Amino acid sequence: MGCLEIALDAAIAAETVQAKLRVAKKSGLIDGRSSDDLSARALGKGVVTVADMEIMLCAKQLTRKVIMVDDFPQDFVRSVEKWTEPARATASL
Repeated sequence: MGCLEIALDAAIAAETVQAKLRVAKKSGLIDGRSSDDLSARALGKGVVTVADMEIMLCAKQLTRKVIMVDDFPQDFVRSVEKWTEPARATASL
């Protein structure tokens, strides 16, 4: 199974935890600006368990890993051009 499928399974598993957080926030039980704030407060109030938080963290990390597959440094094109320039010059001869 590829990384994309694993990340999808983790994201689906995390939906239940996210639903708990939304309900708790909407009811005023927890508040916070970031998802990390909400998660920490929900854990402190017993809205979610440590296992729930591990599911959320795993999904977040796997999603990031899948997204970062296409992440290249800003100067990537220039560095590739630098290395392929001699080959182009030779090919044009």
